[in-house]
Parts: sequence; structure tokens; C-alpha cells
Amino acid sequence: MGISQSDGLAKAEHEIAILAFDALTEMNKPVDLRCKIERRNILRSDVRQANVDVYVNGTFVSKIITDHEGIALLTYTPQKLGTYTVVFECEAGDGHPKTTASDLLFCRDKTKPAMVIDIDRTIADITMEKFLLTKTKDIKPLPGSQEVLEDLAKTYDLIFLTARDEHLLHRTRDWLALNQFPSAPVFFRQLGKDPLSERKFKTEKIAQIKATWSNVAYGIGDKLSDAQAYVTNGLEAFILSYKDVLPKHAQAVPRWQQIKEMLKNLPRAQTHSKENH
Repeated sequence: MGISQSDGLAKAEHEIAILAFDALTEMNKPVDLRCKIERRNILRSDVRQANVDVYVNGTFVSKIITDHEGIALLTYTPQKLGTYTVVFECEAGDGHPKTTASDLLFCRDKTKPAMVIDIDRTIADITMEKFLLTKTKDIKPLPGSQEVLEDLAKTYDLIFLTARDEHLLHRTRDWLALNQFPSAPVFFRQLGKDPLSERKFKTEKIAQIKATWSNVAYGIGDKLSDAQAYVTNGLEAFILSYKDVLPKHAQAVPRWQQIKEMLKNLPRAQTHSKENH
């Protein structure tokens, strides 16, 4: 006997999803490890008071409970440099099965300059709107993006920052892995809480990152709003295939290979003051 539509909806009502968010910190500096748990229903209802076990590199760290917004939060202090796998395991309860999800904690030492990189029309040859309607495997990287970033990762710390909503987290990570982009933290927008303006969202997010990660020196994107967010925070900006006027400290570039060549000719970790804008 097949499953009826009503049975399927009832099942979805009890299933949950975990959004686990990447983190970036220094050695011996506390950082928040965070996930959000919600129902897989049309309302994405928050799962409150759920018990969540947290594991770091396979070792149990703590049991925490989701708050009124379905957020589980744990402060953790890494003792060594490296990339840590963080697993959130939500216990079965209230009709839902045990569910797990993972993210990455990047512990770095600021010996390299860092760069912020957009995703849509910057490394992914697609707009955010078309991404929603296209199968992950059918989305191509922008020519040269993977190869250049793989090379730049040897001398720069990479940070992906996208205006995509956090609910696209899993698909975005799958696409980055499928196309073999370097491992790096990926930060998303939380629609409903973060600013609707991409410029304002990225400006505020980069300022938050720079409050701890002061060696962020460059930004790569494809829009005027990317350039504005980057230069406002003192970054040198490279804007792909942009035909109009850009602010000072932002340069239009036709392709990824040119970005690589231009970076070779810039002083290491070159930044400028916000007061220039």
C-alpha cells in the first residue's frame, strides 16, 4: 500500500533539519559553535528545548538545549591550529528521530592575509535566483575560479561570504565540495534577521569578521554592492565583469586569472583606511 499525501505531510511535520554554521577563530580564543533546529514543514517551525550532543573531532564536548528560536549554542576554545569537524546530534523526541549535522571550525593564526569571496556570479556561474531552480550538479563554476582559489589558498586565508539565505547552506556546501573548491568557512545571511540590503548585510558581516580577523585585506565579488561593502571595511576589491564606475580601491577585472596576476603585484596584506571613504 502506498503512502497517502496526508501521511506524507504528517511525516514531514515530525522530521527535523539541523543547520550547522561554520566558525572562525584563533588558537586559545573562545568561539561560538552554533546550530539551528527546525521542522521540515512549510513554516520551518523552531524545535525548542531539544537535547543536542556536541562532538568536536569525534570527542564528546557537551550536551546543550535549544532555545525558543531553535538555536543550540556552545562556547568552545580550540587549543591547536587546524580545521575541526563539529557534529551536532539532536536526540530523538517529540515525534522526530535522532538527527545529526556537521560544520567546520577553522582555527587560524593570522600569518596569512585573508580575503572575502562572494559566490553567485563570482565563483558559481549562476545567479542566486537561478540557483534555486537548478540542480546542484548542473551548476558550473565560473571559469578559472576553482584553479585560482586553490592556488591562492597557499598564501591567503579564504572566507566565503554570500547573501544566500542560511537555508541554502547544505546545497551550497555540496556544490563547493563537488567542484573541489578549497575548504574555507562559509557565512550566510539569515533572512528575517539580517538586513535585506546585500550591501548593508555584507558591510556589517565583514566588520564583525574584522573585529577578530584584522588581517582581512581583499574582497572578490561581482556587484557594486560587493565593492561598497569591501572598501567600507578597508579591503581592496576585485569586481568581476563589472562595466560601470566603481569606488576608489575597487577594480573591475574580466576574469579570475587576472585577479591572480594583480595580487602578485600588490604589497602583501595591503589595506587602506576607512577614513578615505
